[in-house]
Amino acid sequence: MDGLQAPIGAGRVKPVPTILDCETEPVATGAIRNFVPTAATHAKISVETSLVGCTVRIEGRIFCDQDLFVDGEVKGSIELPDHTLTIGAHAKVTASIQAHSVVIIGQSQGDIQASGRVELRSLARHEGDIRTSRIAIQDGAYFKGTIEVTRPASTPSGGTSEG
Repeated sequence: MDGLQAPIGAGRVKPVPTILDCETEPVATGAIRNFVPTAATHAKISVETSLVGCTVRIEGRIFCDQDLFVDGEVKGSIELPDHTLTIGAHAKVTASIQAHSVVIIGQSQGDIQASGRVELRSLARHEGDIRTSRIAIQDGAYFKGTIEVTRPASTPSGGTSEG
């Protein structure tokens, strides 16, 4: 059975469109293993996350008050102060990034400042400096730059906040 399936009642199913349908690069099929949307994640992405598709090119400043999934080309700056940025398998991002959390599956270049966590998946390629309180780099990921691990911000009660 090709594609994902979602029930539409009485035992019938309909294909669920995936967000990774672009096949613009040979590495795409391998990169999809890092992010395989299911019916549940597709619903979450389409309702709770903004999407820059793989055929979209943006130059300038992006400010978003919800999670953002970029699978296209972005040049400029991306700001998601309290949300997660995911750079998809087909993405080519050249930007200054400020977000709560950043997940890189594809290619990115530029400085990243994250108050929470930065994750480079196995097929990720990132060139630039990273400043965050938590970082994870999977085997196979390419990284060139510096990493500064910061302490989480203190809460008024004297403890640390989880981010």
